[in-house]
Amino acid sequence: DSVQKIGGFPLKSSGGIWNMFSNFEFIGPFKASGDVTTLLCRGGTDTVGDGDFGYLFSGCESLKSAPDLLATNLKSGSYHHMFQGSGIEEPPLVVTGTTLPSGCCMFMFQNCAKLKWAPALPATTLAESCYQYMFWGCTSLKTPPALPATTLASGCYSGMFSDCSALKSAPLLPATRLAEGCYASLFSGCVGITNVTLMALGRTDGRVSRDLENWLYHVGVQGVLTCPKSLDIDLDSVSGVPPDWTREDIALPSPISGVEPAYDFVAGVQIEPIVPTVAEGWAVKVTGLPAGLKYAAATGVTGTPTAKPITQT
Repeated sequence: DSVQKIGGFPLKSSGGIWNMFSNFEFIGPFKASGDVTTLLCRGGTDTVGDGDFGYLFSGCESLKSAPDLLATNLKSGSYHHMFQGSGIEEPPLVVTGTTLPSGCCMFMFQNCAKLKWAPALPATTLAESCYQYMFWGCTSLKTPPALPATTLASGCYSGMFSDCSALKSAPLLPATRLAEGCYASLFSGCVGITNVTLMALGRTDGRVSRDLENWLYHVGVQGVLTCPKSLDIDLDSVSGVPPDWTREDIALPSPISGVEPAYDFVAGVQIEPIVPTVAEGWAVKVTGLPAGLKYAAATGVTGTPTAKPITQT
C-alpha cells in the first residue's frame, strides 16, 4: 500500500496511482482515514467553512471508506455532495454537531450504491435543506440512522432516503411541529418500508399535506402509519396515508389544569412525555403510546405519578 499525505491527512491506495490536479483523482482502490479538516490550509480545526469539502470525493468509484468528520462547528454547505456517486462502503461513524447550518449535508451520499450503513446524526436543531437527499439512491442501505431532531426547518429531510430500495425500517420522526416541506419525498421509493411513526401534532398554518408531499410515494403496498390523533392528515394519499395503509392513533396525555405537556424525544429510540407538576397525592397515568415506548415523570412532579413502561391500549 502506498500512503500519500496532505497536511497530515493520509490517503491510502492499494496498487493504485494517485494524481493531484485541481481536485483529487485516484486510480485503483483506496481508503481515506484521519481527520479531514487537516486538508484545510489553516490546519486541523473544529470549524469547517462555507462549502468546504463540497464534492471532495464525488465520483471516486474506488473509494472504500471515509475519513473522520470531527468538526463540531459547520457552516453552510460544508459537506454537500462530498461522496456523491463514489464507491464508498464504510462512511464516517458520525457527522458531529448538534446544530446544523443550511445545506451542510445535502446530497452527501447520493447514489452511493455500495454504502453499507449510515453515520450517526446527533443534531437536534436543523436548518433549511441540511439533510436534503442525503442518502438518495443508496440502494444497499438497510438500516436508517436515528433522527433525534425536534426542531425542523424548511426542506430539512426532504428526499433524504429517496429510492433507498433496501431500507427495511423507518426511523422514528419525533418532532411535534412540522416545517415547510420538511418530510417531502422522505421515503419515496423505499419499497421495503411498511411502518412509520410520526409524532407531529400539526403545523401552525395547517398545511400538513405540503410538508408531507410524496413522503410515502411507492413504499410498501400495505403498512401502518402511527401518529397523534390530533394530526389532520390526508387519507388515501401519498402525501398522507397511502391507499392500502391503515392509520393508528396515538392518544397523547391530556393537559393538566390547562397546561399543555411538553415532550422530550431521545435519539429516536424512546419517547418520554414530560407532564407538569401535579398536586400532592395525585397520580399521573399515560396510555396509548406505542408498545415499547417509556413514560417518565418530569423532575419536580410530586405525589405518586405512574412511571412504568406503558403498553399500547
